[in-house]
Amino acid sequence: MSNPVLTNAEAAVKQLQSWTDLPLDYSRDSLEAVEDLLETASHQALNEQTQAALVELLACYILEVGMREFGGKYAWSEERKQFVLVVGEPNFSVAIMTKDRVRGRLSGDLGDHIEFFYGGFATGVEKAVPGTSALYL
Repeated sequence: MSNPVLTNAEAAVKQLQSWTDLPLDYSRDSLEAVEDLLETASHQALNEQTQAALVELLACYILEVGMREFGGKYAWSEERKQFVLVVGEPNFSVAIMTKDRVRGRLSGDLGDHIEFFYGGFATGVEKAVPGTSALYL
């Protein structure tokens, strides 16, 4: 069975790497490239279809960065209509959903800064103790 998050993350690298001088290598540092891409795209007149595709690709890329750094599993949130990465089960549960943040950053909202957002999630995972339950969105 194919993994749609990984498929979209790989498509993000293939389609968007030429848009940035920074590597899209699935490292935490590569989120600087994602931030740069979204900053640039936020100043362009993109049609709805292009915006939706960019959000989907980059949201999945960020989830895959988290998967490679912390492990975990992907799940689908029917309520929010997006994938979620869940880390630490069964000892703890720290989860992240990325689409709303990517969409916000693409619209120019500096409060949706991708590196800062992911940093909060990463700290949540690193400091989690048994019984912790947190969702970053």
